[in-house]
Amino acid sequence: MNEAGPAPTRRGASDCIVLGAGLIGLSTALHLRWLGLSVRVLERGRVGDGTSTRSSGWISASLRTPNSLLELVVASLRYFPELIARLDDSCGHATCGTLVLFDTEEQLAQRRLLDQEQRKVAAYGGARFLDAREVRELEPAVAPAIVGGAWAPDDAEVDPIRLVAALHRAAVAAGVAVQQGAEAQVVEADGAGWRVTTPIGTYTADKLVNAAGAWSPAVAELAGLELEVIPVAGQLLVS
Repeated sequence: MNEAGPAPTRRGASDCIVLGAGLIGLSTALHLRWLGLSVRVLERGRVGDGTSTRSSGWISASLRTPNSLLELVVASLRYFPELIARLDDSCGHATCGTLVLFDTEEQLAQRRLLDQEQRKVAAYGGARFLDAREVRELEPAVAPAIVGGAWAPDDAEVDPIRLVAALHRAAVAAGVAVQQGAEAQVVEADGAGWRVTTPIGTYTADKLVNAAGAWSPAVAELAGLELEVIPVAGQLLVS
């Protein structure tokens, strides 16, 4: 007969455990705490150690397809001023707009079709289309081959490193337990809740949020779930 091993240590039971201390994980934890829940964040490395502090900080609705994600980005653009006011840090937030450039009339026509579809999302105001002269009035250094552009004035930017730091400070100040070096090794159901085993202890909660970003599928697999996440690498030019 196989003997059961020692019972797992039940440490720090809380209303919710958030896996991942990036922008999404910290923001989720902070907002849950503001709603009155007890929250614990478990981060496998250091706060902001994944893609959050390596992102462009671009809050753009203009390049989204017309679906629920576009609705979410539009809502985010509207909410950001309130959020940074509560964080008491501007985090480099600015409404800077997005200018998409086209070097053929065919590209411009395709973009107009996309804009028509995007405007089916009621909250989205759409882009303003510019001819070559108007583009150069807005951005004189564009290449001579550019024939037109789409200007989305409501898009914004933020400094992701400052935002991670501000969210971390606010979360801790609000009473969120943020623990680093706590990689999820075992994720399993615990009655009606969840139990997460890490190198620094085992924690339980009623709810579990997987905010591990590009590593979310691996975390989901620990719980016997399949999650399709396709990371996409972009390019940044820092001037």
